[in-house]
Order: sequence, then structure tokens, then C-alpha cells
Amino acid sequence: MTVHRKIALQLHALNKKDSQWILDQLGARDRDSVAVLLDELVELGIPRDQPLLTDSAIEELIQNERGEEPSQPSSTEAIIARAGTEEIVNVLSSESDDVIGLVLSISDWPWLPAFLDYFREPRRTAIRNASSRTSVISPKVKESLLDALLLRLNQTERRMVAKRDHGQVDVQEAAGGRNRTRFWRALWRR
Repeated sequence: MTVHRKIALQLHALNKKDSQWILDQLGARDRDSVAVLLDELVELGIPRDQPLLTDSAIEELIQNERGEEPSQPSSTEAIIARAGTEEIVNVLSSESDDVIGLVLSISDWPWLPAFLDYFREPRRTAIRNASSRTSVISPKVKESLLDALLLRLNQTERRMVAKRDHGQVDVQEAAGGRNRTRFWRALWRR
């Protein structure tokens, strides 16, 4: 999805005055591109009820227009983005749809399509819905969630390597074992 499309989706959920003010902050070329997409959303009858995206797409376009470098993901986020789909499935598949939705809403993960393909249709749709319901995650929760996910990825990798070296891999253990619920509850208390 292009930055212009993301911005159009976000602006579509705003009131007309705020939407116009943000459009006025953009350069002429970007403003024209986004305006065309906004008109298309109205023609398609997409409701204007709630934000569909975070503010990061708008910030990215404004930074590009000013010639600034877009903000880079945290090193933790970059490491998780480079993780293999199988590793992510092992860590997240046993989690609730809401937890998975939170993780998916943090970034445009490169492993996302393959990750969703792992699930059968009823659960895949529930995960997509949970991800789209998530609006803005506070920086502290985002950081805690990413740190916890990276920790789980590292723990899973160490267990998998140890088991592989001994010729046995336990899928339940690779997915986080019995302590996963306690682990995520502790994370949410932060």
C-alpha cells in the first residue's frame, strides 16, 4: 500500500476541516494524489467512522515533503522484521487473536502474508479483524510488546537449537509452553 493510500485512509476518518488542514500541509503533487484517493473513498461508500491507520503514514509523507529522513524502526523492530515466518508462527500462533492483532498492527511486517497463510480461514479473519481494530498503541506498550516478542523469539530459538542438537523438537515447547499466558499477562501489567 502506498503512502498516499495510507494517508487517504487516515484522512477519510477525520472531519472535513481537519482533513483539509492536513492536505494543505502537503506539497501540491502529494495533495493532488491524496485528494483523488479521498474522492475515490467517498465514491466507494467507505464509512468515515474511525481511523483505519496510525498517524505514522501522515508523518512519513510530511517528512518526505520537507526532505527529512523518515523515522527508522527501532532496532528491536528491525530484528523482528527479519525473523523467519516459522519462528513468528512458533511464538505467536498460540496467543489470542487480540495479542496477535496488536503485534501485526505495529509495522508492515515482511513475513505478514506468509504468517496469515498459516491459519485457516475463521482464525485468519479474526486475526485480521483484531489487527484492524487496533488504533494507536502507546510508545511504551509498543516497546514492551516488541521487547517481549524478541525475548520469546530468542528463547524459542535457543530451545529449538538445543532440541535439534539432541534430535527432538517439541512444537508445544517451541510455541512458548505452558507459561505463555503468565508471560503475556505480566507484559500487560507494565
